Amino acid sequence: MEQEVGTIREKIGLCWRYRLFTLLLSLLFLFIGGSLYLMYRSDSLVMFGWCKTLGIYDMVINLRPKESLKGWIVYSLPDGLWLFSYILLMGSIWNFNLKRSFYASAPLIVIAIGSELLQIPEWVPGTFDVVDLLCYLAACGLGYVYLKSFNHLN
Repeated sequence: MEQEVGTIREKIGLCWRYRLFTLLLSLLFLFIGGSLYLMYRSDSLVMFGWCKTLGIYDMVINLRPKESLKGWIVYSLPDGLWLFSYILLMGSIWNFNLKRSFYASAPLIVIAIGSELLQIPEWVPGTFDVVDLLCYLAACGLGYVYLKSFNHLN
């Protein structure tokens, strides 16, 4: 009986460590995506308004590199990183339960992919970009694989 209790405690402790690690990983990807925006995107974006409100706008502008970075890393990757971050966060909150994590992630996944696809008929403002769509799909796929690998903890 004591051995069973010890095994259960170890499993619970391991699960909490994985959840904490996943939460920190989620925050890291959120930070990386936000940093790409702040360092390389136009300062007319909404995120810069938040920086002004927080009183860090001048600091952010001074941190921006002189050389510019272009392409999918600046324009598509941050969106995929944010979606991946959200999927990991939901997985951590729902203890890597795939069904519950999926239901919690589904609204954002539908909004992300749907808004990109609805740019084709111009029902949503913006320009359809297949790389944006691929980043969203990669985020979903990688999120699923990550959560699936810890699903055995349930």
